[in-house]
Amino acid sequence: MTALTFDTYAAVKQMKESGLAETHAESIVAAIQAGMGHLADLATKEDLKNCATKADIQAIEAELKSFATREDLRSIETELRATKAELKADIEHLQQRMTIRLGAMLFAAAALAVAAARLFF
Repeated sequence: MTALTFDTYAAVKQMKESGLAETHAESIVAAIQAGMGHLADLATKEDLKNCATKADIQAIEAELKSFATREDLRSIETELRATKAELKADIEHLQQRMTIRLGAMLFAAAALAVAAARLFF
């Protein structure tokens, strides 16, 4: 916003020269000055050029729609929990299979040890 300047002395002088009493001229200038204080709050053309346009806002809204919503995140969380449960079950199943295989290998090793002992002793 740009500051508005007003030469009060020149305005009073001009009014006096045109035949207005000095007190009246000063009152009029004071009223104009008070009114100009509100003009500083108005936007200038430059201010409006820097504002977002409707197209800018629509582009931002479109970009925001590409982000995940809370519902999307809840859905993803539910899917992750289900996947985690499946993986946990698969790991437990693999642990059981490994335990069985290890037991079978130990049994085979013990059987070989017994067979070797019978051959050599």
